[in-house]
Amino acid sequence: MTRQAVDLRHGLMVLDDPDALLGNALAEFLAPPEATGRVQFALRVRGGDVPDAPPAGVGAEQSEREGIVLDFWRTPDRRHLLIAGSAALATGPDASAVLTVAPGCRAAALGELAMVALEEALHASSQTLIHCAALLPPGAEGLVLIHAASGTGKTTTALALAGAGFGFAADDAAVIGPDEGGAISAWGLPRALNLHRQSAAMLDWLRPALPHPWPDRDEVSVPQGRLPPPVRREPRNLPVLALIELRRGTDAGLRPVSAGDALTALMADNIGVTASGLWPVQQGRLDLMVALAGQVPCYELRVGPGAKGLQAAILAMQSAF
Repeated sequence: MTRQAVDLRHGLMVLDDPDALLGNALAEFLAPPEATGRVQFALRVRGGDVPDAPPAGVGAEQSEREGIVLDFWRTPDRRHLLIAGSAALATGPDASAVLTVAPGCRAAALGELAMVALEEALHASSQTLIHCAALLPPGAEGLVLIHAASGTGKTTTALALAGAGFGFAADDAAVIGPDEGGAISAWGLPRALNLHRQSAAMLDWLRPALPHPWPDRDEVSVPQGRLPPPVRREPRNLPVLALIELRRGTDAGLRPVSAGDALTALMADNIGVTASGLWPVQQGRLDLMVALAGQVPCYELRVGPGAKGLQAAILAMQSAF
């Protein structure tokens, strides 16, 4: 794979990967061959040795994403991320990055740094990625964004709403950014869904998209393209109508909350503060989330247990939008 591109809606991220080292790490996001637009970011992928530790004296810090440990540090002209012995990403000030892939690199490590590069590219195009579901209410021309802590049920709730007539843009990851007038719009990343067997059991219409028999694990990956009717996929970049925090509780319903409370909840799942302060991607994400919470109505959606809880949530959303 060489000189392919990812459609950022506000431009392109060009991939220079002559030895196809990325494999399928960004396959879901590749733009069609005819895609055009101004190049916002360039990612070069090359093979090479990857160190087992950061250089001495650089003040490296550590974080964990999806069970993978990342070392990160800054030099005067680069931001560095390292998955020891597997892959390294160096991002420069000129909207470009180099991803170095070690022989035998774990696919999970490569995929993690490829997603970090995608986040850098979105930042270069004045956009950011946030963890949320994005849905189009029937008859509306805008998206509602539903965010929640992991394990709360975003995917299940998003699919239940899609089955009830809401257009489906994303279950877990959406991109937000300003339009020419400064209003925040959003579009969903076309990534596969991780569907739990308990969720599948409550959404019988999903059966054509599921493996049979179910494999010996709790979750399966379902590409968005395999979602059956009644799901209507919504690929457009649309204005954001509302920001909604999903919570579990017996007192089901949709309640207004303040912009400050909404922003605090959104930050908890999307901003990681380090000893060295916010990196540019994180600062850009924070700025856009502040703008979003200040522009749109904010709510809390409480969902009770089981199918009855989902149905009550659907009714609350249908009444509001």
